[in-house]
Amino acid sequence: SFVTNHRALMIVFTTVGILAVDFPVFPRKFAKTETFGYGWMDLGVGSFAFVNGLVSPEARKVKHSLKKNLSGCTPLVVLGLIRLVCVTCLGYHENITEYGSHWNFFFTLASVRLLSSLVQVLVTSTKAVWVTSVAVAVMYEGLLTFYLADWILATDTPRDNIVNSNREGLFSSLGYLSIYLAGRVHLGQSTGSTVTCAHEEMAPSRDPGLIWRPGQLRDEAGSGK
Repeated sequence: SFVTNHRALMIVFTTVGILAVDFPVFPRKFAKTETFGYGWMDLGVGSFAFVNGLVSPEARKVKHSLKKNLSGCTPLVVLGLIRLVCVTCLGYHENITEYGSHWNFFFTLASVRLLSSLVQVLVTSTKAVWVTSVAVAVMYEGLLTFYLADWILATDTPRDNIVNSNREGLFSSLGYLSIYLAGRVHLGQSTGSTVTCAHEEMAPSRDPGLIWRPGQLRDEAGSGK
């Protein structure tokens, strides 16, 4: 399927990018941008958020309680802590202007999952989720334009507390949340319903025609049935 192929290629490109970016031969235009614009690796992290929305429980119409959704953040938090400890202990070079002093992408994915769970409690309909995605994007862009970008990008801003030290990663979670919600509602719910039907064809009591129902509806519409 499209989602499976996209996820596979995304992981391959991500692996190559992470390994290659430390070598001088790797073109810097493909690396993550530090201020404005976007590069190949920027598209990669955005694609991760989008695909997570595509295959999220909400997109697949799987009902999870808020407690279960929150518990799903635990593995991401653990991976983020492991990465933080390993990078700190090994003294691996890290650009703090990317996510901050302690933040990393695992924490970003966990925060997006947490925020999405809270959105799910407040917003249930598909149209409302789509509106929420656009509203979050517009709000975040407005904050960046009028104040937030100057504070985040300022080199003289002291990193004297947890927020200042990780301001890049903390506030970028809002942008990733918007991408996650867009993937969940724009493509995820239609794709997720197909995935659900594909599993249901194994049950003898289910209608196997559910697998090809979209094509059937188009054929019937064309024949005037």
